Amino acid sequence: LKMPGNFDISQLVLSDLRQKIRHALLGDLNGMPDKNMTATEVIERQANLVQSLGATYGRLQGELLTPLALRALSILKERGEIPELHIDGRKLSLDYRSPLARAQGQRDVQATLSWLQAAQNYGGAGMDYLDIPATLQYLARSLGVPQHLIKTLPESLSQSPSEQLEK
Repeated sequence: LKMPGNFDISQLVLSDLRQKIRHALLGDLNGMPDKNMTATEVIERQANLVQSLGATYGRLQGELLTPLALRALSILKERGEIPELHIDGRKLSLDYRSPLARAQGQRDVQATLSWLQAAQNYGGAGMDYLDIPATLQYLARSLGVPQHLIKTLPESLSQSPSEQLEK
């Protein structure tokens, strides 16, 4: 028979170490997933995860990803392996496409669409505040629509809605 006073401290230490590793790797943010979750629960958990990791992602982007990519580009330029990256006289900028960046873009699109709906509810007065071409370009860019699929807008759409109504 085992003695009741036999207290194994190593299991406590290992359990604590496992918990710290899970926390460091952000594995404990959503808790244990349930096998019978509805689609709404999955979406809510994912939204909570994105919100929780937003600050972490922003810091990683600002302090690690951008300087790392810029340094890699400068090393490649110094070696002569790539030319200066200019298109039509403009310098290129970094565009992050990670799942968290795309989720942030989706939230921005949803906020824009909500604003458009509110502006539309005010009728002509609300639509006067809307720049249709700029809005369409922003939505296309935010949703990741390839540039070659977007037509240049005719002159009639570059006018405000009230100017369009006057014609």
